[in-house]
Amino acid sequence: MTAVGDSTGDDGRPDADETDQAGAGATVPRPFDRRADARAEASVPVEGGAAGQRPGGAVEAVEAVEAGSAREEDATGAAGAVVGGEESVSAGGRALAEADRWVDERFDTLRGRPAADAVMYTATRVGEHGLVWLALAGVLLVQPARRRKAVRLLVWLGIESALVNGPLKRSIGRTRPEMVGEHAYKIRVQTSSSFPSGHSASSACMATLLSEGSRLWPLWWAAALTIALSRVHVRDHHASDVAGGLAIGTAIGLLGRRLGPRDR
Repeated sequence: MTAVGDSTGDDGRPDADETDQAGAGATVPRPFDRRADARAEASVPVEGGAAGQRPGGAVEAVEAVEAGSAREEDATGAAGAVVGGEESVSAGGRALAEADRWVDERFDTLRGRPAADAVMYTATRVGEHGLVWLALAGVLLVQPARRRKAVRLLVWLGIESALVNGPLKRSIGRTRPEMVGEHAYKIRVQTSSSFPSGHSASSACMATLLSEGSRLWPLWWAAALTIALSRVHVRDHHASDVAGGLAIGTAIGLLGRRLGPRDR
């Protein structure tokens, strides 16, 4: 016997009719919308006032909610722009790293060859602190006719070194390449930022100054480029560090040509 008021069928489950009725009468939750809720709150009639005229600053509350939502949408859009910018920078960094890796692999064909190692490690040594250029300036300094040229070399070598090894390296702080194995010859371990290459910058600066009006300009640039490329060979710099150093050093050298002091 089935008890009166029992809503289950013979199998113990609720009757289909009652289930349908319950489903039809159920209320589906709607998404939370602060602006809609605030408008509804503002339009509820109250004693002494009509709908839409709710006292107590309700209208102002609606405006505040809408303004807050607009700020959130703007912030979301700005965040998306920042993420897009970071992705663009990241893509550029990956392309630069790939280019550096490609150049480094080309130098692998030279590394380990006695003649190539001897030339490149010697170039790195003489380029340390601009030693080869300081020596050249010293030779010119003892010659009265070339003393002014020597002074100009020393002045702009000092300016270049101060800029490159000071604010430029500190502002970028790039990690140097990882050295695998041991160096063919002993060289000084560098701890400063990898970008830009100081060897390359000083060499380009001096070659630019020395080449002005000189028939020996191929010699000056051959020496400068050999020193610059040696930094990649000994794995103390990325290729892009060397390229940046050459560009910066050339720009400083051209500035030195324009501003002096003059050779004569």
